[in-house]
Amino acid sequence: MPRFAGGAGQREDEVQQRRFKFRVHIVATFLLVTFVISLVAAFLFSALGRFERMAEESAQAIFDQMADANAQKLQSLAGAAVRVVEAGARLERQAYQQDGRVAEALLAHLLATVDVHPALYGAYFGLAGGEFFQVIGVRDQAAVRGALDAPPGTAFAVRSVSGAATRRIERWRFLDAGERVLGGREGPAVYDPVQRPWYAQAHGGDSLIAVEPYLFESSGEPGITVARALRATDGVFGADLSLQSLADFVAASTAGQPGGVVILDARDRVLAFAGSAAVVGAGEVPVLAPLDEVGNPFLASLDGALGAARSKQSRSLRLAGEAHVLALRTVEVAPGTVYRVAAFAPLAAFSTHIVQARDQIMLISLLVLAVSVPLAYLMSRRASQALSSLAQDSERVQALDFSGDVRVESMFYELDVLGQAHRTMKLSIRERTEALRQALDKLESLVEIGLALSSLREREPLVAQILASGRRLSGAGSADLLLVTERHTLCPAAGSGGRGEAGEIALDADDGRALHPAVQALRERRTICRNGLPSGKGGGASMLVVPLVASDGEALGVLQLADAGAAHRGVFAADIVQFVEALAAQAALALDNQNLVEGQRVMMDALIRLVAGAIDAKSAYTGGHCERVPELALMLAEAACRVEEGPLAEFRFHSEDEWREFRIGAWLHDCGKVTTPEYVVDKATKLETLYNRIHEIRTRFEVLL
Repeated sequence: MPRFAGGAGQREDEVQQRRFKFRVHIVATFLLVTFVISLVAAFLFSALGRFERMAEESAQAIFDQMADANAQKLQSLAGAAVRVVEAGARLERQAYQQDGRVAEALLAHLLATVDVHPALYGAYFGLAGGEFFQVIGVRDQAAVRGALDAPPGTAFAVRSVSGAATRRIERWRFLDAGERVLGGREGPAVYDPVQRPWYAQAHGGDSLIAVEPYLFESSGEPGITVARALRATDGVFGADLSLQSLADFVAASTAGQPGGVVILDARDRVLAFAGSAAVVGAGEVPVLAPLDEVGNPFLASLDGALGAARSKQSRSLRLAGEAHVLALRTVEVAPGTVYRVAAFAPLAAFSTHIVQARDQIMLISLLVLAVSVPLAYLMSRRASQALSSLAQDSERVQALDFSGDVRVESMFYELDVLGQAHRTMKLSIRERTEALRQALDKLESLVEIGLALSSLREREPLVAQILASGRRLSGAGSADLLLVTERHTLCPAAGSGGRGEAGEIALDADDGRALHPAVQALRERRTICRNGLPSGKGGGASMLVVPLVASDGEALGVLQLADAGAAHRGVFAADIVQFVEALAAQAALALDNQNLVEGQRVMMDALIRLVAGAIDAKSAYTGGHCERVPELALMLAEAACRVEEGPLAEFRFHSEDEWREFRIGAWLHDCGKVTTPEYVVDKATKLETLYNRIHEIRTRFEVLL
């Protein structure tokens, strides 16, 4: 050990000798800094090209972000229309047509769809027979109301076309925001959905299509149609996307910025355009006008540049005789349909301030040289002693040695503050290290608890895990989980050691007395923490009640923690409350998931029994068959599971899921009868179909005789 210590000390001395002493070399250091500043100043004089590139890169970065924002907006608008069409095209056949008439069962669905998607002009479907049903989002816009001849206050317009080919009727209904009818009209139908481009392109195909931008037939506004063939019947479901919301977003994104943004369709027609006054005022750009035919010189120059740029890229170019930067993005609104977003700006608008910054840097550099050289030597000696002391103290801190008390007194305020910080840092690091260790332990426990809660599928183990985790995180002596019952009371959950109905707490009770903490926590949706309460042991008790609220706001119950020991007074500090609230959120999610899964299972079982009952009700001769078979099948399965020898000795259902699958199969064994003709199911004799064919046999015998 002495030899080892001596060797280490020798190496440390060698390292110290290779290091520079600040108090000896500070003047040289300042001279070196002065020399470096001089070199930097000389370099800045010769770096004008670099500053110009910086200006171009700055402009390019800004308009890259602008192009990305507009591309994402276009993608989100198109994505909303695509999702609406995909959902509408998957509906069952009876949702579109019932008893030979266009069904209005979709009215509420289409109204809600148009209402929650402001960019949608309308959603509709057309059938092969010429039937048509459409909901238009008027939203009390004067232009749309005028085009549709709708009354004031109209929020939605509902159009339906029905009837035979010789007499087709078109009906209009106008609804307010509350879906109350404001008026309507009807007349001979001239609109035939089968002849529209969106129907012709989508019909017979198995993919989503986007029609080229056009003027809507009902309002004359420009827009895009996304459509897809119906899966359950012969027809097409479509949605119209108004270009006005896209134009508003483009205008907002270019506000206060030089240059402009233009969005083009696959044929390079202008869908939306906005920019600075210089760009917009150079020439009017009508919607859907081809880029090479507009009167704006900026867009006319842009047309040639876009011919060679068909993908996402950034570049420099000249527009209207001036250097510009260009950011180009492509957006696929539907398979095979690609739109482009181009953002451009003059380079001069960004290079001016950078050149000014360069000149200012040069001036500041000269001033620094003039001031720093005379003061370097005077200040170095005063600072060297203080820095040397701080360096020694920092070396001890680096070795995790927080002992000693180094006091630094210097003419520099920063050095004094740094010396005080070193003194307080040692104690703070020690305290914070312990606090961080405890917090880390709790965070690790919280992660483990979350994983454990997500893996539990039964209610009692889940409740036990929640209570054990709550006690471990908070250090509480007891924990209770009270859940909301159908009687609108709080009752201890099974597995929490509660007293059942005897321990219920009414949530609606209001007899003038103080509310129970659990009731107060649920009503106010906040954590109730009470420390220092009187206890029977003469000390202070603590209580923490955290509400369990599902993601939809439904109150599930409360987690109640208590500690009656005087030694644990104030145990529920602010940091502990946060950990318990995080646990309560995980517990609420786990309980809500269990409730949803159980509700889904009950609903599915009820639906299966409903289908079986409907099958039994189709025929009086086979009535009750679908209800009796599951009982007999379960009896046979239970008997087979009890067999210990013979061919069925290995037959077993090993889990509740397997038993449930078997029960569902037994209930649905005759589900095919739902589509079987009634004359096949409802048979009084073996030869009966539409009538009893025994009479045909009698007739044949008569003919033979």
